[in-house]
Amino acid sequence: KRAGTISGSPTRPTGDAGAAVTFTKKGAPTRTARFVVGPVPTVAVALAGDAARCSVSGAGKAYLAGKRVTLAAKAPKGTAFAGWTRDGEPWPNAAESKSVKLSFSMPSEDLALVASFEKEKMSVACPGLADGTFTVGVAGDGDGIPLEVATQSGVKSVKASKLPSGMKLVKDRETGAWSIVGSPKKAGTYNVVLTVTAVSGATETITIPVEVQALPSWAVGTFAGCGEGEFPGYDLVEDNLYGKVTVAANGKVSGKFLFDTGNDRLLTSTFSAKALTGWEYDPEGGGYFLDVTLAFKDGRKVVASRDCRFRIEQNGGDVGIGGGRIYVSGADITLYQNVWKVKGFESLPVFAEKKTVVSRTVEIHGDEEVEDGTSTITLVLDRKGGVSATLVEEGIDRGVPFRDRFAFKGELIVIERWEEGGERFYEAEVPLVIGNRATAHVDVTMRVSPDGKVYADGCEITEWTDFGDWGPNE
Repeated sequence: KRAGTISGSPTRPTGDAGAAVTFTKKGAPTRTARFVVGPVPTVAVALAGDAARCSVSGAGKAYLAGKRVTLAAKAPKGTAFAGWTRDGEPWPNAAESKSVKLSFSMPSEDLALVASFEKEKMSVACPGLADGTFTVGVAGDGDGIPLEVATQSGVKSVKASKLPSGMKLVKDRETGAWSIVGSPKKAGTYNVVLTVTAVSGATETITIPVEVQALPSWAVGTFAGCGEGEFPGYDLVEDNLYGKVTVAANGKVSGKFLFDTGNDRLLTSTFSAKALTGWEYDPEGGGYFLDVTLAFKDGRKVVASRDCRFRIEQNGGDVGIGGGRIYVSGADITLYQNVWKVKGFESLPVFAEKKTVVSRTVEIHGDEEVEDGTSTITLVLDRKGGVSATLVEEGIDRGVPFRDRFAFKGELIVIERWEEGGERFYEAEVPLVIGNRATAHVDVTMRVSPDGKVYADGCEITEWTDFGDWGPNE
C-alpha cells in the first residue's frame, strides 16, 4: 500500500457541490472523490459623501478566506478620499483607514465596507502678515516668511512665483514646514503668488504682498577707520590697518583695506559682496553682518590673510552720534559711518569758517641721531567734513639739517558728542593714508561755542599715531 498527498492553491471557489476528482490505476478499480473549496465570502463596498464619478477597484468580488485583497479608491480631480469604515467605525484601524489603497487578508465571512469621499479641504496661509503685508529687510533679517500649508489628501506640490530676487521657497526636511527665505537684493513691494496642489489634484492660490525694506540709514553709506592687526611674519606697527567700506541701500557691499608693513610699503586687500550675510540679535541689540576674508597681496601673491566678521550696528548710547559703525572681529579696528554724506543728518558740528586749521607738534624721539627734531601734523577741516592734511618732519640728523613734507587727504569722521560743564563737544577721527608709505589716524575734539559754531581755537588734536617715532631718513 502507498499513501499520497494532494496539494496546491485553488484559484477559484467550487461552490457547495464541490469538485469531483477521479483517481485511476491500472488493474485497480476507479475511485472518485469530491472536494469543496471555500468558504468564499465577498467584499462589498458602498460609496458615501461626494461620490460622483468615484469608484473602488477590487470590490464586489468573492475571495477565498485568507487570500490577500487590495481595494483602491479613485476620485476625480478636486475630490478627496475621506476613509474606509465598517459599521460606522474606521477599518481596519484609524491610521490605515485613511489610505487610498488598502490591502488586507480576506476574513471567513462577507465584508461590507463604506468608502467615503468629500470635496478637497485645503488651507494655505501666511501667518506673519501684518496689516496685509509681510515686511522683510534686504539682509533677509529674521526667519524668512513662514507659510502654513495643509491639504486633506496630502500636498503634491508648492510653487511660488514673482519672488523678490535673492529669495526662494524651501521645505524643512525635519518638520515639513514651508517658508520663503533668503536675502532680497532690491527694495520694493512684491506680490508673491503661492500655488498649492493637493494629491487629489485640487489647487489653491494666494497672493502674499511682500515689502522689502531698504537698510536703515545708519547701515548705509561709507565707513572708514584705522586700527591694528597682527599678521604672521610682520612686526606690529601702531595703527597698521586702514579700512574703508561702502554699503548700498540694497545690501551690496564693497571695501578696501590697507596693511602697513612698517617698511614704507602698504599691502592692499579689496572685496565685494552682492548682499550682506544676514541679520542677528544679541543682548546689545540688532545688527547686520558680513563674513569677509581679508587677503592682502604683494603684487598678485597673497602674503597675509585673515577671516573676519563685519558687524554693522548703530552708534547710539549716551554719546554716540547716531550714525553707524562696523566692528571687525579678527582685527582691532572699528569703522565709523561718514555721517557728512548721510542726507538729512543733523547731529554735526557747524564750522564758523570755510577752513578750520588745527595742528599739533611733537618731538622726534625714535632716533638718538636726530637733534632738535619735530614732527608736526596739520589738519585743514572744511564745512563738509573734508580734510587736507600735512605732515612736516624737520630737524638735524647727524649734523645735517633736514625737512620732509607729506600732503594727503582724509575725512573727518564724527563719532561722539557730549556735554560737560555746560559746554557741548564733538569727537572725530581722521583715518589717514600717507601716500603709499603708512597708515595713521588723528583724533580731534571740537568745542561748540555759545553761538552754536566751532572755531579753530576750540579744536584740539587729542590723540594721534606716534608721528614723532621716526628713524633716520624716514
